[in-house]
Amino acid sequence: MKLSVIIPALNEEKYIEKTLKSLKKQSIRVEIIVVDNGSSDKTIDISKEYADHVFSYTDKKGPLFAANYGFEHAKGEVIAMAGADCIYPRRWAERTLKLFQNEDVAGVYGPLMFFDSNAVMNFLSGLLYEFFMISVKIFGGDNTSGANFAFRKSIYLEINDFVDSWTTINEDIEIGKRIKQHGRLVMMPFNFSYTSARRFQKNGYFKSAITFLKESHSFKHGNKGTKVENYWNN
Repeated sequence: MKLSVIIPALNEEKYIEKTLKSLKKQSIRVEIIVVDNGSSDKTIDISKEYADHVFSYTDKKGPLFAANYGFEHAKGEVIAMAGADCIYPRRWAERTLKLFQNEDVAGVYGPLMFFDSNAVMNFLSGLLYEFFMISVKIFGGDNTSGANFAFRKSIYLEINDFVDSWTTINEDIEIGKRIKQHGRLVMMPFNFSYTSARRFQKNGYFKSAITFLKESHSFKHGNKGTKVENYWNN
C-alpha cells in the first residue's frame, strides 16, 4: 500500500522547502505531489527539487481545488493533503499508513502543533489542539484537519462530486464527514504534524483562536464561513 501526499500551494517559498524535506526524510517512501495555485514567487522552482510531481492548477483559487487536482493524479491507494507550511516527523507517514491495514478504516487524522512560536506557545498549541480534537471525538465528531488527514483514494473519488460547487473553507471537515459514511475514521492522538503559527501571529493568537472556533461552530450548523478563494489571503 502506498501513500501519496498532496501539497496545495500559493507563494510558499519561505516555508515549502522545510515541508518537502520532512516528507523526503520519512521512514517509508511516499509520493510527493505539489499543486501550485498560481504562485508568483519561487514555489514551483523549489518544489521541483524535491517533489515527484509538480502541477500548476489555476482554474479556481483555493486549496481544495488545487488539492483535488492532485488527489485525482495521485498513484497511492491512500492520499493525504499536507500543509505547505508544515513539518512532518520522520515516522508520520509510517504510523498513518499502518492504520489502513484494517480494511474498515476509511480515514485517519491527528493533531497539529506550532513549531515556530516561542517554546511555551508551541507546547500549549499542541496541548490545546489535542484537547479540542479529543473533545470533538467524545461528542461524536471528527476534527479532520487538512494538514494531518489521510483517506482512501477510492472512497474520495466516490464523494468528491461536491468540489466544483464548494464555496467556503472547512473543506477538510466536509471531506471527513463524507468519508465517514464509507468506513471508520480513526483518531491518532499523538501522531502530530508541526505547523507554522504565522497566521496566528499575523492576526493575534486570541483573535485567531476565536475565529477558528466560530468557523467550526458555523460549519457544524450548516452556515456559510470564509469564502474559499479568500483562504490564501489569511
